[in-house]
Amino acid sequence: MYKKLRYPFYLFYLTSFALWLGAGVYHSSVTGITWYSNPSRYVSHIINHPIPGAAAPFPIFAALLITPIIINLILFLSKWNARNQFPLISLAGAVVLILCTVLYFAPVQQKILANPPVFSNDEIITVSRHWLLLNLARLVAMLTFFIIGLIGLSKVSRDPSQ
Repeated sequence: MYKKLRYPFYLFYLTSFALWLGAGVYHSSVTGITWYSNPSRYVSHIINHPIPGAAAPFPIFAALLITPIIINLILFLSKWNARNQFPLISLAGAVVLILCTVLYFAPVQQKILANPPVFSNDEIITVSRHWLLLNLARLVAMLTFFIIGLIGLSKVSRDPSQ
């Protein structure tokens, strides 16, 4: 029975991962260059002119990705075989990336954009640039684990009898 569920739920996972990756690339490309070039101005503008209803996409898509990860871990760990290697590597990588988002990226971003400010102007520059460089590394890791997931898709059979 689990074999019948693997393919559609794995596609659901990869689709969710693609949305998370796309949101990260979009958000980073739209804000990253401006933020890195002048962190103080960027942060003060965000604080003084907030966009109504705006939210960072990473935490939202990370939260949406948790459900398919849990389902797929159950499905792929229920019966181990060598074909599960790539999907499990992708799933484990996504778990690590979500933990990094929850434990580092979201809290630090909240501190950077806090009103009243938590950091001095010099600290905002240093912390912002560090955060942005680590965010680029996270995007590269996301792309890597997504590609591994796509390779895993070729190993996950659509035919439950195989």
